[in-house]
Amino acid sequence: MTNGELDRLVAEKVMGWHTEYISDCTEWFDGKKYVGGFYAFCPSDNLLDAWLVVKKMAGNGTQRGIVNVRGKYFYWLCYWKRNRGEAKETTMPKAICVAALRAVGENV
Repeated sequence: MTNGELDRLVAEKVMGWHTEYISDCTEWFDGKKYVGGFYAFCPSDNLLDAWLVVKKMAGNGTQRGIVNVRGKYFYWLCYWKRNRGEAKETTMPKAICVAALRAVGENV
């Protein structure tokens, strides 16, 4: 799965956003307001965007933790209601994204 595919899944399944086409560009919409351009949200690469995912998960009573495993991997653990998501990846943003998707029931 590419980072772009991962980003789209996170936006739709974790953040609850959908896309709308406005003035020659595609924007993410959260149901109340436009939250940014389609290609501007890159949580699998951008740590600031990944922290938006953490904030969203925490707002739903989620626990989370991170450990840097011997300087090679980042491990992320989170819960979404009763579902557990965990991931070990080479970057912190990607670990956050994969764990969040697993917690909401996506098989990545």
